[in-house]
Amino acid sequence: MTRTKNPSPKKIDQSDEKHSEQRLLHKWTRYSSAKLEEVEETLLSALRKPYESIFVDVGQCVGTNDKIRTVALNRESSNIPVLLLHGLGAGVGLWVLNLDAVAEYRPMYAIDILGFGRSSHPKYDPDTAAAERQFVTSIEAWRVAVGIERMYILGHSMGGYLACSYALSHPERVAGLILADPWGFMETPPRIKRKYWIRILYRTARKMNFYPLTVVRMAGPTAAWILSRRRTDITSRFESIVPDERVVADYLHLVNAQKPSGESGFCAIQKNFGWPINPMLKRIDQIDPSIPMTFIYGSESWIDLEAGEITKAKRANSFVEVKIIENASHHLYADFPEIFNKHVNDACFTYDARLNSQRTAEPSEVAEGMAVSIQNLQIMLLFQLILMMGLSTLITSHSEGSSLSRQKRFLIFPRANPGRLQLIGGFGIPVDIQLESITVGYVIKSVYYLPWNSSHLIPPFLDRHEAEGLPVAPIRNTRSVPLVLSSDRIEQYEGVLVDNGTESLPEPSHAGSRWMIYRAIEQMFEQKGYNGHSCVLRAICEASEADFTHTSGLVGELLSIVFRPSTTEDVITEASHERYREAERVAGSVSPRHDRVSVCESMYAECKISLLGSFSNIFSATL
Repeated sequence: MTRTKNPSPKKIDQSDEKHSEQRLLHKWTRYSSAKLEEVEETLLSALRKPYESIFVDVGQCVGTNDKIRTVALNRESSNIPVLLLHGLGAGVGLWVLNLDAVAEYRPMYAIDILGFGRSSHPKYDPDTAAAERQFVTSIEAWRVAVGIERMYILGHSMGGYLACSYALSHPERVAGLILADPWGFMETPPRIKRKYWIRILYRTARKMNFYPLTVVRMAGPTAAWILSRRRTDITSRFESIVPDERVVADYLHLVNAQKPSGESGFCAIQKNFGWPINPMLKRIDQIDPSIPMTFIYGSESWIDLEAGEITKAKRANSFVEVKIIENASHHLYADFPEIFNKHVNDACFTYDARLNSQRTAEPSEVAEGMAVSIQNLQIMLLFQLILMMGLSTLITSHSEGSSLSRQKRFLIFPRANPGRLQLIGGFGIPVDIQLESITVGYVIKSVYYLPWNSSHLIPPFLDRHEAEGLPVAPIRNTRSVPLVLSSDRIEQYEGVLVDNGTESLPEPSHAGSRWMIYRAIEQMFEQKGYNGHSCVLRAICEASEADFTHTSGLVGELLSIVFRPSTTEDVITEASHERYREAERVAGSVSPRHDRVSVCESMYAECKISLLGSFSNIFSATL
């Protein structure tokens, strides 16, 4: 048997009193949650696209068990979603003229801000900073619950103010802002500050718990009729989808006939009947400069259009765009929905393109020399992969009677299961389109199983039985290199006499990154017993003779860049550097031979293999 402690009479009285007041309020205003749901569904039934109607549990943001009413469309799209934040006294139903268009290209979420519409109605903190923080916390809790990584935020009126406040606190979650006639940017004008009676009247109203929409609740059962007559600027805009204007009037009445929860939060951040206590213009330059902004104003709105231009000046190094819809009022999303929707989608497309360019473009602050070095490093890595896979096979097949020189090898013991080394390299080119995300590129993957027994140390890419029958021959070590100069040109480079087409190789210099690449390839040839310098000259000559173009594919374009010394601005400091450039001009300056022998093969007879031929048939097909 368990015993239950009875609550104190005081708490029962307070609870009963609150419920009694709420029941009395609902009885007078004719509020009904079922009626609000019915009216909202009537509005949303005009949507062409299917939608989801859900209540997202956000925990204890303001109250004890807060839930946010959410309407979602096109959730299956992989594009960056858009979150819609309404203004004071509104709800998701008033976005019905915009939902289909915005959701055409990306996921779209419209919510009743906590304290409004069909969301929970907790009481906000009366402190300005605390109340604004509670609004932002509820939006962030909603984002986490829904599982969105980054989003665009479209905020109207008060929703625009909250969108900026959210971007200040969570910049990493905001990919872009679209502010439709945003409230809360400008300070209280001096003409209002000078009128003491306004401040006295405002303070009196606040002490009497008089909220902005108290008049609607005071009107009771006549509120819907009054709204249908006095707010035709809103109700008449929905005639194309809801012939009966009373539906919109009923919706406006029912979303504001409840306990003034969201209004209490709004009153905490405003003063003097609608002016912000902490204007957003004072903080707008603190928002991450990488977040783009688009302001959309109605030319006939009571909101000051100057805020957009001031923001543009304050964020000179950021993307800020200001658009004005002519003849539109504060409710511009309903006045001219086609124009408004186009501006919203255009802003999203612009933000998409900016994000794609930021992912692919080099940072502007990187020096040109650094960019060149990075490019050459990428090229060198690619060619190391190609040479490791293709060149070894060709050299091994050409090394009849040769003993391959190699570095000392080591075993991994004990045996791994299995021991392997993987090399993965690739190039990806993002396709800049609006609706999809596509990357086109090449990926090279090599897997090397590491030996654990001495019997495994056989030449690479050969079957064990083939390796056992491989003949052994003396090592080739030729150092004579033909100079790529005509017989009548004998020059002197840095005191080294060049004559008879040969010379001893000077010590390598690392003055330029391109020359370092060539030297690295030469060393790879020399480790296999070949004349590295002559083979690189032959490769440069063959790349020029092959005449690679943009139609040769990615590898062809890279070969054209790497083996064309004329494409580099590296300084020539040695004789070998000039020979690289001379090799590029051989194919165009020497007449082709008719004995089916390549000009480059004849000119550089010291090199018995073709580097380009090791992984292509470009010369075997033409010779």
